[in-house]
Amino acid sequence: MMNSSSNLALVLPKFNRDTHSLFALNGNAVNSWLNSLPLANLGESTRQLFQALAELSHVACKAKDRLEILEKIRPQVHYVTKGLSQHYLNKPIILPEKTQKIVLLADTLNTQLATAYCQTFQGFEAESRLIKPKEAMATCLHRALTEHSCILLRSHQLYRASQNGFWLTLHTIYQCALSMKLSKIKVSDESHGDSVVMQAYLRPLMLACSRTHQLPQRHIEEIFKELNYWTAFIDLRADRLESCVLLLNPKDDSQPVYRELIKRAPAQGWLGIDTKIILKHGGALTDSPPARKSSPPSTLPKTIIDHLSLAWSSATSRAAERVPCNEPVLITLGMNATHYFVANQVDFDQFKIDRDQAESRPDP
Repeated sequence: MMNSSSNLALVLPKFNRDTHSLFALNGNAVNSWLNSLPLANLGESTRQLFQALAELSHVACKAKDRLEILEKIRPQVHYVTKGLSQHYLNKPIILPEKTQKIVLLADTLNTQLATAYCQTFQGFEAESRLIKPKEAMATCLHRALTEHSCILLRSHQLYRASQNGFWLTLHTIYQCALSMKLSKIKVSDESHGDSVVMQAYLRPLMLACSRTHQLPQRHIEEIFKELNYWTAFIDLRADRLESCVLLLNPKDDSQPVYRELIKRAPAQGWLGIDTKIILKHGGALTDSPPARKSSPPSTLPKTIIDHLSLAWSSATSRAAERVPCNEPVLITLGMNATHYFVANQVDFDQFKIDRDQAESRPDP
């Protein structure tokens, strides 16, 4: 349920328990439980973490204790989701049903964490009537945005669209940060890099605008990591939208859109993404220390950097004119299937020739 007095307008699970079946509600007890996880058995560890987070979302406790518990569980969740990725990365795009369930499980773990951090934020709001613990509250929103970003990264790695409601949830979290003046607070994150809350929001926005469907899977996570640094050179604002390359309506369940593709005038509350700084000083994409301070230099190939520069500068016009038609289209997936139809439905094995027969046997 949603706390009607909260600035974070999200529907969250209701607390209906006072205790947790796996551990007491304190850091030491959680540490002991985490140390007992059979990390060598990825499946069992994942199952126990899933159970722990699912149960925690219904257990009432102080916001400070909940945050401490989550901060201890979070690294282990990232450990198992990284382990699960071996089942779906560098695999055929069409995943078998069992593998799709693994992807869903990884998404669910990130969602559970994000939800728990949002509950913690609302807890701090309710408990702190006068002086709000802004650093802790900023951490909660930063963590929630980051966990949702991990889900988006996984979707892009598998060339899939985001789930319904994904963008609206992300926009809602950031609008809460804006309303409480938390967007400029810097948060430490050993898992995905330190940044201010606004950068944690910009990272998924820019990833969605990177035309990753045109990129090899192996480079998409690299771009995601680099965005933690690059977003410091990108401006997100509510004014001078006419000079922004991308616009978004925080009330819509949608990602940013190129300004020239929007068919209606932006209304009050819209946000614009200005990439002029990072594109003008292109070195920001490839800078090496000390310019990047704690960040290592980018190792992305120049072709990928050029691709991003183009994607973040303007919409690409279609070179060929669209011609309406009503004709059947045959689509093949994979080299073997494509070769079969290109070769007039001759199986590829028919084209294999042993070296000693190369001269005596005609080329089919």
